[in-house]
Amino acid sequence: MLDIVDITEKAALASYSHVGMMDKELIDAAATNVMREELNKLNHGYRVAIGEGEMDEAPMLYIGEKLGQSSIIEFDIAVDPIDGTTPASKGQDNALSVIAVTEKDGFLHAPDMYMKKSVVSPKFSGLFSLNDDFDSILSKISERKIKLNDTSPLTVVIQDRKRHEEYIENIQRRGGKVILFNDGDILNGLKPLIESDEVDLFFNIGGAPEGVVLGAAVKCLGGEMQAQLYPQNERERKRCLNMGIADLKKIYFTEDLVKSEKIIFVGTAVTKTEIIQQIKKVRNRYVTHSIIVDSQNKSFRLIENYHAII
Repeated sequence: MLDIVDITEKAALASYSHVGMMDKELIDAAATNVMREELNKLNHGYRVAIGEGEMDEAPMLYIGEKLGQSSIIEFDIAVDPIDGTTPASKGQDNALSVIAVTEKDGFLHAPDMYMKKSVVSPKFSGLFSLNDDFDSILSKISERKIKLNDTSPLTVVIQDRKRHEEYIENIQRRGGKVILFNDGDILNGLKPLIESDEVDLFFNIGGAPEGVVLGAAVKCLGGEMQAQLYPQNERERKRCLNMGIADLKKIYFTEDLVKSEKIIFVGTAVTKTEIIQQIKKVRNRYVTHSIIVDSQNKSFRLIENYHAII
């Protein structure tokens, strides 16, 4: 576990000097190079299940790439060297270096397209289906809150995008509270579990690979995630068929996204997030802050680490 933390910290630090330079490719490349180099130093054999793209699109950390010192693949990894390259390039919040690890064949192989996602804490598990009308989903959560004597307004975390306008208006019509975010599906998707007294639902249409990574952390924390592929055109629908995904209405639950019961999720903040502090320079050291979520303890930990400036 600490080996993985060390890698996300190094990847985050590698990108830190490029924050605010308006070059998201430079930020991503810096983190990707270091992450791949450090993963190759590990003793076990790893395979990238979710990464920078297919082999013809990404020279490093591509889907299917084998890493580590052993030729025997024991673990699958999902990597996002920097989740939030655009905000990092602009010096904005919510940039994170992420790795999730599970047993071989433990992750759903998700195509790089949109995915509709919902996350709730255990108190709302089994309450609705992602195929339900959105207003019905909100009603069911509101009714459960009443039964739990929770008088706080229904609160939903959702990305600030035009495609979500109808959902946002629906929440507002019900007198609900909306928490908008610009980037960073993964950490925002954990808010119903980490901030369960303040956030009731994460609902979003965003990247499918990020959805699977989020699923790893959600499963560790005992929450419920539902996901559904959301192809935008015929090319994307054909890609699903080529990957053996015939039922585009299928709902993937947490257990479908991550089949294994042994999971580690680690994220190190590059810029400020609401959950994890950003990298800071204190005298002759850099200070990093990371979140560790593991399935064994069903909990999360925040780690602060000090790195000498070389």
